[in-house]
Amino acid sequence: MIVAIHQPNYLPWLGYFHKMKKADVFIILDNAQLPGKGLPNRNYIKGKDGKKVLLTVPLKKTKGVNSTYLDAITDDSKLWQKEHLNKIKDAYLKAPFFKERFNLIESILLQKHDNLSHLSAAFIKVICSLLDIKTKVVLASSLEDKGLQKNERNIDLCLQMAATIYLSGQGAKKYNNENLFAEHQLNIIYQTFELPVYKQIGEEFVANLSVLDVLFNLPLEEIKRIIEA
Repeated sequence: MIVAIHQPNYLPWLGYFHKMKKADVFIILDNAQLPGKGLPNRNYIKGKDGKKVLLTVPLKKTKGVNSTYLDAITDDSKLWQKEHLNKIKDAYLKAPFFKERFNLIESILLQKHDNLSHLSAAFIKVICSLLDIKTKVVLASSLEDKGLQKNERNIDLCLQMAATIYLSGQGAKKYNNENLFAEHQLNIIYQTFELPVYKQIGEEFVANLSVLDVLFNLPLEEIKRIIEA
């Protein structure tokens, strides 16, 4: 049983879905503390001029330093949904698969979501459906919270899912205590994913964008082949 764990990032890159595809169970860490930096509520698309365009979900001020993704309430007074849709439309209107997939993205953005976690999870769910990812998805908030942190927390979540293997991202290598995992009969394997150069609108290839870029530029079968690698 392979378990992977990740925060519910907004419109994540394709590597996020490769990780999901390689796991039997994918735990969305919706009750994790919001990071002080990174991309929990933002991601990049490629503009029609070839430059990166940032999509940021404005958040209401959270209470306390330990606020989680569930505490992160979107500030809908700023009409960010319309702004994002306009930026996406402007960037990808001439992309080969824009017309058949934009309405799906639009429908999610125009829905009311309670918090950043629910918004991100809604996108993740529909993209998994498009890419035929059958991995079981579990919200960490639905599991027992024992107040553990870091390695201990990941180990406990894996054990609650009866895991034998923990699928980790490469960036966590320096943080993972592999001996501690081994003490709990858990093997660690590391995700190996390299995004290939694919056909985008514009002359110069821009890597590591939101999954929206591949969805509007590539046929689904090609995207599926990439995440199967």
